[in-house]
Amino acid sequence: MNQTLSKSINLLRFPLAALIVLKHYYTPDISAEVIGGVDEYQWYHYIGEFTKGVFPAIAVPLFFFISGYLYFNKLDLHGDSSYDFGVWKRKTRGRLRSLLIPYLSWNLLVLLLYFIAQQLTSNSTVMAKDGYKLIADYNLLDYGKAFFAIDSTGMPIDGPLWFIRDLFIVSVFITPPIYLIIRYLKLFGMIILSATFLLGLMPNIPGLSGMAIFYFTWGAYMSLHKLNMGVELAGSRANIVGMVMLLTLCLFTYCYFINSSFADTARVVYILSVVFGIFAWIGRWVKRDAIHIPTMLSTASFFIFAFHKPMQVIVRRMFFAILHPTQEWLLITGVFVIPMFVILIALGCFYIIKKYLPILKFLNGYRL
Repeated sequence: MNQTLSKSINLLRFPLAALIVLKHYYTPDISAEVIGGVDEYQWYHYIGEFTKGVFPAIAVPLFFFISGYLYFNKLDLHGDSSYDFGVWKRKTRGRLRSLLIPYLSWNLLVLLLYFIAQQLTSNSTVMAKDGYKLIADYNLLDYGKAFFAIDSTGMPIDGPLWFIRDLFIVSVFITPPIYLIIRYLKLFGMIILSATFLLGLMPNIPGLSGMAIFYFTWGAYMSLHKLNMGVELAGSRANIVGMVMLLTLCLFTYCYFINSSFADTARVVYILSVVFGIFAWIGRWVKRDAIHIPTMLSTASFFIFAFHKPMQVIVRRMFFAILHPTQEWLLITGVFVIPMFVILIALGCFYIIKKYLPILKFLNGYRL
């Protein structure tokens, strides 16, 4: 991996984590509890849906794509640096530290926080989501669900960590067949993979999502074939890529709001165009040494990702409970200000851990 691509990936970590925080803000059910629905707040609804389902759609797929690229970085399809059992064993040990331990730790922490909150309110049903048990009533199976997939949404109790769960499973169990497909079936295998994904024929079960397999495998393909994901594009070609990104965003927005029958296909087209477009643009600025993000922001991206959802639920509910916003401009302001506030809280907590409590570095995959 060349230096430009390495810097580009590091620069992307924090903005992508911030996009995920933004994505998880808007939930119409909470709005309805306070303002009685969103029918009379059309702009709030459209902006909320755009920030939830359209604009940040690139974040999780690109994280999978980058993870696949980095997993096979410095490996070849043939020769002494090819993928074998020794490489798999070494990389699996690394994923136990960087993925599994923080995954289990964060879910345990969130479970304890919810339990304490319920105990402090005398196990009031208000503190339990509709249709869910109080934690005091959990049996052994319920605890297992909390750490793997607590309900029909397929998410653990710290919801966003479904990404870490799926990434760990793909990295440990699916990488051997991924390597064989890329080595022996080559581009033909990738075409079959893409067709299977686009036609909705891939599995979509907790721990083994089609999205994870598809984007991770394409990242692996780019890595094993030493392709730099567009970072070498410059000048007018980067401008053309930027126009393609804008057009595909418009296409996806149209399908998301107007013609939902093509929304899934438009989403994939949008994501793939942005994958290459974003590396083209960032690579262009990296070469000019014209863009910089503090190292702590990139390092803290995992912490922000794992930390934000429970905190954002609390802050968002306080926003509605205390201010009772009924003015549309205030509702729209909350869509952007509250995620920024949550990110600042996460960065403050990460700084405290980094400076005073490094023993807790396992919460960030042992990276400080």
